[in-house]
Amino acid sequence: MKKVLFSLVLVAMLVSLVSVSAMAQDTKATVPASVRENVISTGVAPVLKQGWSKVQPPAHPPYCNGNGGSCLFYAGDFNSSNSLANGLANETDIIVPAGGTTPNYGAAVYANFQVPAGFTWNVTGLLSNVLSTIGGIDPTTAYWEIDSANGSSVGSVLCSGTATDSFIATGRNGFGLNEYTVKVNISGCPALTPANYFSIVIPACTGSNGSCPSARYFLSDVTDKPPANKLGYTQPNEAYFTSNFFGVSFEPTWGSSGACAGLGCNRFSTGVYGTR
Repeated sequence: MKKVLFSLVLVAMLVSLVSVSAMAQDTKATVPASVRENVISTGVAPVLKQGWSKVQPPAHPPYCNGNGGSCLFYAGDFNSSNSLANGLANETDIIVPAGGTTPNYGAAVYANFQVPAGFTWNVTGLLSNVLSTIGGIDPTTAYWEIDSANGSSVGSVLCSGTATDSFIATGRNGFGLNEYTVKVNISGCPALTPANYFSIVIPACTGSNGSCPSARYFLSDVTDKPPANKLGYTQPNEAYFTSNFFGVSFEPTWGSSGACAGLGCNRFSTGVYGTR
């Protein structure tokens, strides 16, 4: 499977742009799929290949309020000081557009959650924490899904849609990017009985926002053991990355052969809220 690695980036930089087609291919090859692919050297303040845009100082959000429910599950907080901290493309924007086999988004990380034995969940909302190159979204809607599990992988779509989303700074940051909570209120999902599930919430910047040409969104990973503010069952390593743009289809995110080449991405900072 195709991976966007530093070696490919360096090769692409040496290739002459002899046509519009070649230019598009080279541009695609230089787009990092994970935040760490933009890092030259690590440290308290990592040295980046290219600078990310600075955004306004963040404020802390209420994670799981509203729509008649509270958090049933939260995977925990991103911690940029962890040596394996990372983030993986989770977006629809001008740089990573929707299309092909992924018409609803440019790139998505399907993160898992579990309804424990003895409970039934009525899910009314989902959230994802993303590291962003800009301080906004446009349009103010996000595509979302809840999927069943097929063994340890993603199964069929149980419910999906496009809903108005909020985009609120968490107060955390990493790799020169501030983190934001993308949260949607949802409806039309069946009651979830005890089992493993997957969810996505995809922020977008494809409109007239003047910052959209530089917009990128990376789903924050969760590397601490235990993660700060975690609520509910701790997921196993069962997240999957899929994107027509990056040429991958439900590729595992964890491990040395995964989408992040063993640098974090075992679990991701997502949440589910509702009633039980």
